[in-house]
Amino acid sequence: MGSYTSTNENGGDEKTRFVTIVEWKAEDVSKIIENRQKNPLPKEITLLAEGVLFGQHKSILIVDAPDETSLFKWMASFVQFTTFKTMPAISYEEAVKIATGK
Repeated sequence: MGSYTSTNENGGDEKTRFVTIVEWKAEDVSKIIENRQKNPLPKEITLLAEGVLFGQHKSILIVDAPDETSLFKWMASFVQFTTFKTMPAISYEEAVKIATGK
């Protein structure tokens, strides 16, 4: 199965879309905020959407990245106080094509 790919605005390299669910303990919120300020997303990763699930201590990131490695390098700075579940994603249109064979 493929994954959604996009081209940057300059017609450059394709990127893969990833959805990441991040989970943390309530007592680690200040550490996460501080670490996020010190370690912003690298330029090769495009943040498309981010949401926080109130009362759940979870957030969802949707990004375009050149590959898993570039995303995992950034996430490595958070592993001492978060857990990640990262999955490549495809567009709805691509999913319909796969499901219907059209």
